[in-house]
Amino acid sequence: MGRNECTDVVECSLSLVSHIEPEKFRTRCEEILVRTDPSPGELAADIATYSGATTPLERGGAVHLFYAGMNENRRLVHEAPWEGQPTENEKKQANIDILASEILVAQAKIELRKTHASELITETLQKFAKIQTQLQEGQEIHWTDRLEVSVYTVGVLAGLPDEMSEKEIEEIVRQVTVKTGGWYERTEHLAQLNQLKAL
Repeated sequence: MGRNECTDVVECSLSLVSHIEPEKFRTRCEEILVRTDPSPGELAADIATYSGATTPLERGGAVHLFYAGMNENRRLVHEAPWEGQPTENEKKQANIDILASEILVAQAKIELRKTHASELITETLQKFAKIQTQLQEGQEIHWTDRLEVSVYTVGVLAGLPDEMSEKEIEEIVRQVTVKTGGWYERTEHLAQLNQLKAL
């Protein structure tokens, strides 16, 4: 299936990794994508549609790649399947999972490199390890450092038209990113989307 034939962000994300070889890595990427919550990608696609940005499903699919990869990376950090006495098969699977998560994130960076989300993706990657270490040690983190907060904000930025000014972007992010107990609810975002039509 090609990108132009996608009907939702998950299908589009799958098309974005269809070229991955060998097959075992592509299959694992597909499994991770199918089981990951698509809401951040759907948010990006919705915003792109309402704001008139090009290729809304492709933007949403790329955001889904990013969240799926980062979420899988977080799972691996906290479960640490390579510790203890894993079997050879468990070691191999852990290695495949690590590489699959890196592939997803790398592909997302490529797809979103020309969008307003590019810088935030880099920032999220740079602080990810530190934040996960803090969580493992039982430390409190600021709500804006939660992975979901960063990913939903990536979704907002990825969905905005490329020609939008920094001032306009700041206002949209202020309107759309609503704190809800440290998490984001897609319904809160969608309630704000009509404001994009006036831009």
